[in-house]
Amino acid sequence: MEYYPMALFPKLMVQDIEKSSKWYEISLGFKSLFKFRNRKNEVILNHLRLNKYQDIMLIQGTDFTVGTGVYLNLLVDDALEKLKHVSPKAIVEPLSEKPWNASEATIKDPDGYLITLTQPHIDKKDFDNLMKDTKKTFK
Repeated sequence: MEYYPMALFPKLMVQDIEKSSKWYEISLGFKSLFKFRNRKNEVILNHLRLNKYQDIMLIQGTDFTVGTGVYLNLLVDDALEKLKHVSPKAIVEPLSEKPWNASEATIKDPDGYLITLTQPHIDKKDFDNLMKDTKKTFK
């Protein structure tokens, strides 16, 4: 496991940490790096990683409300493949092409958090041209 400082990462309160951990692992391919346990040996925090710089912390809790103003965005190479592992009931917005040269789908995790899967369709050398074209369209 590579160590690196994480400048920013989401910490998500979840009702059932085992259920949510399994959902992130099975549906999206995250791997558990570390589980912090209490004195009763119950998992109360699970550090998960999809790829480098794609870390989340799930924290066991019961007294919280999920807002709809924040989306987690995951850059993926295989959005269609990931969606095969997500229940159709969890799909908020199906996979579709976006004007910024990406395919995106938005899903909802077991606690109601919104996650957008973004699969880019542009390589880095074409990025400057894309930005010039996008600025013309979205002034």
